[in-house]
Amino acid sequence: MGKLCYAMDLTRNSYYLWLHDKNRKRQARKNLLSVRIKLVFMESAKTYEPVRIHKALQAENIRCSRQYASRIMAELKLRSVHKRAFRVTTNSAHEFPVAENILDKNFSLEAMNTVYAADMTYIPTRQGWLYLAVVNDL
Repeated sequence: MGKLCYAMDLTRNSYYLWLHDKNRKRQARKNLLSVRIKLVFMESAKTYEPVRIHKALQAENIRCSRQYASRIMAELKLRSVHKRAFRVTTNSAHEFPVAENILDKNFSLEAMNTVYAADMTYIPTRQGWLYLAVVNDL
């Protein structure tokens, strides 16, 4: 070891300090955990939260607390994404009169500006709801 330290222009003492440095080992473990957490997160299609990441690591015999996994995920800016559940907004079971279907799917009309079709939908955004209304001349 002495020749290697001499060639690298290091003292033996600095080599042994580096060898037994706990921060170096801790950083190496954190790097390995970061890579594994990122892989598990991507394999889950970005849906796993820290609790499930922790369970996946335990299943692979990788020791890590849930809080530490959460902290690493926060440092890597990994946030789980979930689709919103489908919500029915139309109430078809009502007692109100239903308009008569006078068009009866006959879309071949001779003149313009005689029959219109319209629809409206809601679009959720980060700033609130947007409302989209469309009117078509059939």
